[in-house]
Amino acid sequence: MHTSEHRPLDNHSGFGLSAFYVSLVLTLGAYLGAGVVSSSVDFALGYQSAERGRRWSSKLPDPITRIQTLVAKTAMSAVLSPVTATAILLTCKFALHMDTPHFGQLWIYSVCASIRRGDRSNHHFAGRRTRVAGGHALLRRLGGALVRGGSFPLQTVPSPYRWLAQFDPMRQIDDGVRAILYFDARGDAGLTRGWIMIAVGCFVGLALGLIVAWIRDHGGHQRLTSHQITAAHAHFRSTVSLAATAGGTQHESGGKPAPRAAAPDRRNATESTAPSQAAPRVFGRVRNSYGDVVPLAAVTLLSLNGSQLGRIGTQSDGSYEIDAPASGACLLLATADDHQPHAAIVQIGDRLRCHDVVLSGLRGTVPA
Repeated sequence: MHTSEHRPLDNHSGFGLSAFYVSLVLTLGAYLGAGVVSSSVDFALGYQSAERGRRWSSKLPDPITRIQTLVAKTAMSAVLSPVTATAILLTCKFALHMDTPHFGQLWIYSVCASIRRGDRSNHHFAGRRTRVAGGHALLRRLGGALVRGGSFPLQTVPSPYRWLAQFDPMRQIDDGVRAILYFDARGDAGLTRGWIMIAVGCFVGLALGLIVAWIRDHGGHQRLTSHQITAAHAHFRSTVSLAATAGGTQHESGGKPAPRAAAPDRRNATESTAPSQAAPRVFGRVRNSYGDVVPLAAVTLLSLNGSQLGRIGTQSDGSYEIDAPASGACLLLATADDHQPHAAIVQIGDRLRCHDVVLSGLRGTVPA
């Protein structure tokens, strides 16, 4: 009796696992690319700091909603996906000498799959710390590698995992790549279903991402409004100009610091005017990221429309205290020389509101 393989594989197919490895690298490349895009966009918009070696840097925030941010990240990931997919396939073909029949069709499918996977990562970044994202992450961990088409055929895993494999993105990518590499790019071998799942995944993922971003923008997690950001930029520029003026005065006086006006003792004033305790007031202490107090920091209280309600400098122990004209939500801005500004929305009650400020770091080079 003579037996022969029904569909013999080529010598450079990784014993039938080359499709799985290509799908795995495409998924990882798209995910890492989406992470780089997300971090870069958040840093450029001023909502995330960056640390490169000993240098820590950050920017003042720009007025932009999470929906606009998600659209920008999705577009940038879509532009980056062809680059990563091309690099992966060229490495497989010319460096690893992998058998790649129907290379053009494989390239188109890989690019679309990378775009779909990158968009899905951006949608997760937009909805992180939500119940939807947490539940989906738990579902992904339950599935694991059993449904992704590696060394475990679906016929050998329990039925719940076989059901989950019908929706797993990497499984769909793997089926399409396997059909192109091993089954002459036939649609009934999994390629048609792969194209359908890529299209459905892009549409559903983008819709869910926009919905989650809209909920977070309008559900009490909104970013600073344009009026607040404009006021923050203006007060930060005024603080920097005042610091530069003070530095010039010290230089002209031969390196001796210019005399400062004695700050009124807020504690003694408070004790002598006890009836004024009924007025709304914000107090606290300003520290740096190391826990040290920051004296002579400028603390400004702004209304939500950007008008200034009060401004004061911190004392030698980093404490401050500002009277508010009325209770409600206000924007508190703290700035100090060689530190990044701090902006936060505080809810002021009928009497006192404590809000301690931590300035996140130094601008420029941070000493070791």
